[in-house]
This record gives sequence, C-alpha cells and structure tokens, in this order.
Amino acid sequence: MNWNEFFFSDNSRQHYLRHGVFWLIFSLYYYAQGISPGCIKGLDPGDLFLVSFISVCCFLPASITSVYIMLGFIYPRYALRSNAFLLAVSCLLLFLVVNLVNFSFSFLFFAWASPTGLEGIPLLRILSLGFINSINAMLAAIFVAGIRFTRNLYGQRMNRHELLKKRKRMELQMARASIHPDFILECLENVMDHVSKDSDEAADIIIELSDKLSYSLYGEVAGNVVVAKG
Repeated sequence: MNWNEFFFSDNSRQHYLRHGVFWLIFSLYYYAQGISPGCIKGLDPGDLFLVSFISVCCFLPASITSVYIMLGFIYPRYALRSNAFLLAVSCLLLFLVVNLVNFSFSFLFFAWASPTGLEGIPLLRILSLGFINSINAMLAAIFVAGIRFTRNLYGQRMNRHELLKKRKRMELQMARASIHPDFILECLENVMDHVSKDSDEAADIIIELSDKLSYSLYGEVAGNVVVAKG
C-alpha cells in the first residue's frame, strides 16, 4: 500500500484505516492536552495519566460528532452545492452546539480531575477550556472536509483522464475501421498507373499508403501518445 492508495482509495479497508489513524492522532492530542501546564494547574500532579484519560473521554466525543456531522450532513448538502450562506450558518450552529456540549464536559472534567471538585476552579477557566476544545473540534471538522474535497477533486480529474484515454482509443478504432478495401484497391491502381508511366510519384504514393496502413493496423495508444510499430 502506498500513500496514494491510503489517501485516495475508495476501498472500505483503506477508508476505515484512514479514519482510525486520524482519530488515533487526535486522541493523542487530547491526551497530551491533559498534561499541559494550563490544564493541570491546581489539579493533582501525581495522577497525570488519569487526568489525561479524563481529558480524552470528555472532549473527544464532541470532536467525533462534529466531524461526522460535517461529513455526513453539512458538506454534501451545502459545500458541494456551493451554498455559501447556508454553509456558514450551519457551521456556526454546529460550533454553538459543540460549545454547549464542551462547556458541560469542562465542568465534568474539573469535577473528576480536581481533588476538591469544582471548588476553587474559576468559572472563566472552565468555560475557556470548553471554548478551546470547541475550536479544536471545528478545526478537525473543517480539516476533514478539506480532505474530502481534495479526494473528490482528485477523483474527478482521474475520471476525466480515463474518459480522455477511452476517447483516444475510440478514435484509433475508428481510424482503423475507416480503411476500406475499395480505398486500398484505388491506391494500388493509382500506383500501377504511375509505375507504368515511369512516374517519380509512384514511390511517394507507396510510402504514404504504407504509413496509413501501418498506423491503422499496428498503431497503439499508450496513455495519450500514439505509438507506431517500429
């Protein structure tokens, strides 16, 4: 498996693998966030792994939900149809909903991670943590939508390339089919006439006829380039 297959393949195995790798990286981010100085300030420093695990459990679900709402609803309905206004409105509504969810989980995070619960934790700190994670969730959703857009654009270009190759093949087949026996007989009679008259044009006619027959019988399309038999 190469990078091209990993990013652009429509195979279900590659699809699940891409999503799995993405969420693994994002989970590691939330895990690292749980041991950042701003997050553990005032918490029990002796239990950082538990704090990190709580951070993942609290804030990863909103990110997962926002990403798949973006991919399954907002992107196909508004982004693909170039409806900028409804796209902006739907993204704003999603951000507001994710904020409400993450504000709630911020309270839960500090309630579970702090030895004294919510006591002594400023409200602004709780809300700011939820807001930051809401921004992270929306950035993840926009990033994944950008990947989907890139994959769709790549697929369209590949389809156009395949159609162009098929058209070239059809043109070659039509060129081969256009060589009619009457045309060959007429050319041969023309050659005989020039030979009988000892004309210098006979050689040119023979070469031209040979080139046309060689192309029609042996010409092949390799990509977009016609390769004649050597």
